[in-house]
Amino acid sequence: MVAVSTLGLAGILIGLIWRFIIYPAYISPLAKIPNAHWSSPFSPTWILFQRFRCRENRTVHALHRQLGPLIRLGPYELSTNDVEGLRVVYGGGFEKGKWYSFFDNYGLPCMFSTLPSKNHSSRKRMISNIYSKSTLQSSPALAEQARGILYERLLPTISNLASSSPSPYGVDVYDLFNGTTMDFVSSYLFGLKNSANFIKDVSYRRHWLRLYQGRHRYTFYAQELPRLTRFINTFIYRIVPRFVDAANEELEEWCQHRCEATAKFLKEGGTWDTDPGNEPVVYNAMVSGIEKENKIRGKDSVLREETLKFPDRSIYSEMIDHLAAGHETAGITVTYLAWHLSIDPMLQKSLRKELLTLSPNMLFYPTSTSSSSQTPTIPDRKDLDSLPILHAVLMETLRLRAAIPGGLPRMTPYPSCDIGAFKNIPGGVRIGAQAHSVHRNEQVFPEPERFDYMRWMDGNGMSEDQKRERDRTFWAFSSGGRMCVGSNFAMLEIKLIIAAIYTNFTTLVVNDDGVDQMDGYTCGPSAVLRYLEWNGIRRLYIHELHGKYGDAVRIGVREFSFCGGESVRGVYEGGMEGGRGQELDKTGFYGLFRQLGVRTTFSTEARVEHKEKKRHIAKSYRNSEILKPAIVQGFEERSRAFLQNIEDSKDGIVDVYRYAHCYALDCASHFLIGKYGTKSIEEKTGMVIMEEMTYHSSLKNQLLAFYLQPLSTFLLSLFPQRSSPLTNAYILSSCVIPNPQPHTLLYALQNTSPPLSKTDISAEILDHLAAGIDTTGAALTFLMYTLSLSRNFEI
Repeated sequence: MVAVSTLGLAGILIGLIWRFIIYPAYISPLAKIPNAHWSSPFSPTWILFQRFRCRENRTVHALHRQLGPLIRLGPYELSTNDVEGLRVVYGGGFEKGKWYSFFDNYGLPCMFSTLPSKNHSSRKRMISNIYSKSTLQSSPALAEQARGILYERLLPTISNLASSSPSPYGVDVYDLFNGTTMDFVSSYLFGLKNSANFIKDVSYRRHWLRLYQGRHRYTFYAQELPRLTRFINTFIYRIVPRFVDAANEELEEWCQHRCEATAKFLKEGGTWDTDPGNEPVVYNAMVSGIEKENKIRGKDSVLREETLKFPDRSIYSEMIDHLAAGHETAGITVTYLAWHLSIDPMLQKSLRKELLTLSPNMLFYPTSTSSSSQTPTIPDRKDLDSLPILHAVLMETLRLRAAIPGGLPRMTPYPSCDIGAFKNIPGGVRIGAQAHSVHRNEQVFPEPERFDYMRWMDGNGMSEDQKRERDRTFWAFSSGGRMCVGSNFAMLEIKLIIAAIYTNFTTLVVNDDGVDQMDGYTCGPSAVLRYLEWNGIRRLYIHELHGKYGDAVRIGVREFSFCGGESVRGVYEGGMEGGRGQELDKTGFYGLFRQLGVRTTFSTEARVEHKEKKRHIAKSYRNSEILKPAIVQGFEERSRAFLQNIEDSKDGIVDVYRYAHCYALDCASHFLIGKYGTKSIEEKTGMVIMEEMTYHSSLKNQLLAFYLQPLSTFLLSLFPQRSSPLTNAYILSSCVIPNPQPHTLLYALQNTSPPLSKTDISAEILDHLAAGIDTTGAALTFLMYTLSLSRNFEI
């Protein structure tokens, strides 16, 4: 009996070794394909980890350069990057897999997420004509929509920004361009009457984009590990926070409202004879297409179980997919194209010279209105499309900065197929290509990382064969029967936006921190993932956990969060077990807040040492000291300067956040060092100090170190501290002034026993100044915002 059992177990073990080790690594037809990683034949863990950490595109591209045009990423996953592989995989016969179900909306697939090719073809027939190049170039609806968006929204907005006192931070063009492309695509879907107006409605635009973009970091789980994600979310903890579901719901409600308003407009006999811009081109085509499919094929239609059964929700699903893809990809491309132009003034000049050859050109006169005799018009779209420099810079941007640089997977057909030199590849294997790699083929695009628009110009020395190979290798919109249906629309709207801007304006880069493109599927500038958003998501998630589990929650191996009053008092006022009656020590995290390389009162960990340092400054912060006439008068003077600045501003409009922080700096520095305090509302030097202290990039580093606390000591040696050169020079020079005014904190620090070093005094002043700016500036900003929303107050 024992021998039989042992033999059975041995047989099972041998079978498992054969199935999961020997066969995939040595026998399978896939074993002949170069492995991206030693574990690729056995497990998908390696490639999943690359996707999780947003390194797939660059990692896979490097491996293609090393291993060739076809590589094995996992046991049943391949990647190709040459033209021959693209022709085989995307030319037909390779269906989409479950990966695309992530793009379903309202519980139904859209055209993009439809898996069978026949179903996709039936849906594509409904709308492909309205996205054709000839239709777009002759569409009265699109012409009027573009005219309204460009001349009545975008150009007046940019003109106002350019003519008023320019912000030292410039214009957040990624935000503005996403709003512009949303206005374009939504107007073509629903007509101007029911479209978005994100260019003008700035507050809702930012809210909508925050909802949309805030979900991106969580797409990995549902896309790559859908069943595991559902299990963890249901039985362990929500790996995807609830705010993602809430964001999806609000975005779907917003789109559904647009669809219902458009349906009502059509039902009530709405026409666009006198105003072609109100024609809901895409929505109308979908409604007509579904009616036609139902009438002609009915129960025999391949769409009978989804599109025909749920026509309204199918339309909603299609519309929100066009809105999402249409605004985001074009917004990314316009942003990068504007960036490339902004760093090359000579190219801008050449482009503007070319744009002025259009007749009519796109010159904008701010005094013109739509009712004037000089109503601006859109140039002939064929002429616009034929401009060589405009076309070349757009093509090169799409090549180097493809908005969707990530993989577009397909499934190999059954029973098997051949790809290049590799034969009998079994069916059901995931295979895909990524534009990031295809566009960096050095044989087709020499020096592929260099932006060179001349690749796309005539007279660049390329032979006709080279040009054909170049065009075949361009893959920003995929290829084959399932390539991007809106590619012509995207090209035209981008050319219109760029032509409108650069006919009338020149641009330069004020700050391009974070312009490097992220790695993943759809990728914009990395600055979109701002550190404040990371912090906000963590804060919201922990708050959600407290709501679910109570006052005390364990959020890490050695980390807890408390929210109840008794718990908070126990931690911060003493009373915890083992520490009764005395405050607990701070953690090493506070070392991030060192100033000038030394620990201040705030950043001191040990409570005994902290108590000693606090003794030096406690008296200065008593209410009786703060209310002394010398301090109060200084605050009043700075308040008057703040109000005077508002009165003197154009139309009484100021950047409240900016000037609230300037006011906070002036008041804090007055309290800290007296008559040597800043006057940043009036003087440029103080303004620069505020900018250095409030917007220094080390804030991101501090947050990163917070999430990597075990590495904090090491990180502290790498990351620059928050202060900057001008701020340091100001503080160091101010803190050595003899005989400071008695009401200042500097006076208290210079008269301690034992005496403090000059560095310790400067660091303490700098720390108090930083805290004063951040907390008071933010509080004042939110207070003014809250009062502005109240009917009883007006600011």
